[in-house]
Amino acid sequence: MRLKIDLILEMMKMKIINFHKLFFSVLFLILFIGCSENNQSTNNKKLSIFVASSAKYAIEDITKEFKKEIDDEVEIEIYSNSSGKGFAQLQNGFKYDLYFSADSIYPKKIIENNLAKESKVYAKGLLVLYSKNSDLLKNNNLVEILTNQNISKIAVANPKLAPYGVLGIKLLKNLNLENKLKSKLVFGSNIAQTVQFVDSGNAEIGLVAKSLVKDKKFLSIDKKLFKPISQSFVLTKFGENKSLAVKFRDFVLSKKAQLIIQSYGFEPAIKL
Repeated sequence: MRLKIDLILEMMKMKIINFHKLFFSVLFLILFIGCSENNQSTNNKKLSIFVASSAKYAIEDITKEFKKEIDDEVEIEIYSNSSGKGFAQLQNGFKYDLYFSADSIYPKKIIENNLAKESKVYAKGLLVLYSKNSDLLKNNNLVEILTNQNISKIAVANPKLAPYGVLGIKLLKNLNLENKLKSKLVFGSNIAQTVQFVDSGNAEIGLVAKSLVKDKKFLSIDKKLFKPISQSFVLTKFGENKSLAVKFRDFVLSKKAQLIIQSYGFEPAIKL
């Protein structure tokens, strides 16, 4: 009789222990799901965007309009540098939700590295000749300005990192001036720094993005001498599941956003 009672008591203890285990397991699962949903909700209120220097100000203005459009409190962080540096950061673990390049080559590389699925053109960039000295630009002959003996330094973006640098060097090659002007070239790490070289007086003239000098003195370059850059962007694998990132991607190609793009001296990606 005593043995039966002990056995029953032991079985009851086991049931109580198992009940406690089940209770705490369910409680942990509920808390985990709650935390995950909370983190997901928080993450969907934030965006991390890389933008090539040439498009920094345009994307900043588009971001302001986007926030008004969605009528929601969101946090959008914008990081800007050369397209090459942004690509390297993405490869090395930076979790940008969207990446805006100054060309279409880096977005293709991002897709090849399985960091995004597709790219879209958001703007077509134009190259101009910029100088703070308006007298240097009075002569509308591009070759004569570039070969002016009074000009000691010509600013160009680093073609290894910046697509506008590639475009600038191609232009000089097309004009058969690359070797002749090689000793005069100074290279900015990105197109914004290239503009700064001219602004600071470290170079008299510079081949730069129109978007960064639209309100300054510059000489437009005949598009027969260069092909406007198809500036593309991607929604990365880090942002593809964020509804906020998807909305921003779509907004960039809207008429309202494209009008902002156009106002910065770009050719829009869609017909307006």
